[in-house]
Amino acid sequence: MKKLYDEIASRLSGGEKLSVASIARRIGSAPRSQGTRCAILPGGAILGTIGGGLMEAKTQEAGVKALSEGKVEYLKMRLKEKELAASGMICGGSVDILVAPWGGGEVAVAKGLSALYSSGNHGALLTKWDGDGNSISIGLYFNGEWHSATPLTEELEEAARESLSDGTNVIRAGEDGGLFAEFIERERAPLIVMGAGHVGRALANVASVAGFAVTVVDDREEFANEENLPWAERVLCRPFEGALDEARVDENTFIVIATRGHMGDTICALDALRSDAPYVGMIGSKRKRGMVLKKMSEEGIPEARIASAVRTPVGLSIGAQTPEEIAVSIVAEMIQIRRQND
Repeated sequence: MKKLYDEIASRLSGGEKLSVASIARRIGSAPRSQGTRCAILPGGAILGTIGGGLMEAKTQEAGVKALSEGKVEYLKMRLKEKELAASGMICGGSVDILVAPWGGGEVAVAKGLSALYSSGNHGALLTKWDGDGNSISIGLYFNGEWHSATPLTEELEEAARESLSDGTNVIRAGEDGGLFAEFIERERAPLIVMGAGHVGRALANVASVAGFAVTVVDDREEFANEENLPWAERVLCRPFEGALDEARVDENTFIVIATRGHMGDTICALDALRSDAPYVGMIGSKRKRGMVLKKMSEEGIPEARIASAVRTPVGLSIGAQTPEEIAVSIVAEMIQIRRQND
């Protein structure tokens, strides 16, 4: 999806206009689920897909109409048996699709969507329109920030928070207009690597390829830079203490600690266990790990929290020795845990 968002941002920045279509609600079995998006250009060409078949053809028509008239289109498709087969739906049902014209005012929204994808976080894409179909506001809300050319009203923020809290789309559509808060699910799991040494660098590479949104933290400029870590979405060159607050941790964040000494490991481990992170992996010798675990207990970290979150030694037991092999073992373990929780 990042490629789609980047292309939308590029076209809008260049002065083009396009329509963005999203599946708002689905009942039945459709080829794509709610949250699927595509863009329609003025001539009808489509970027991405919303499911193919008749459903997509009608969406393309609506996209061209939305651009020519400058109006939001809210489609309620109730397909018959033959149409269902053509659109890929099996059991019958219905699909609601929102189609909104985007222009220069939505550059910030498109760039925000790209940043959201890279961050590995959830977000809410909001569209509000009046009874005549005129767009009132289009914006993206995530991490408490509002990406839009229009102000964040109390109504918009309330809908965004409801969508994020429930993990669902919020739809309020009627003759007087409507408001659609689209829940955008994370597509990449966030991983924070504390330490940019040999293992940390290899881990950032392997984890990025495996679909993790990687942030690397180190206090050394010669290690914590984009040239050394081209695979990382974010590189933070700063002291380890308090770094997790800046990196932002939630209940889906993986943390791997690979600093150059037990002092750094201890600082990171204590901060990690005081966060909501479900996975805290530690690299190092048995003696080093023992010192850190002892400090955790002395600092009052509950034994249940340590037992449930800490992975030490980190990674699956595959006999890994080189930094690259260790990285593979760690990523394999994270994938195993992530898929168990899906």
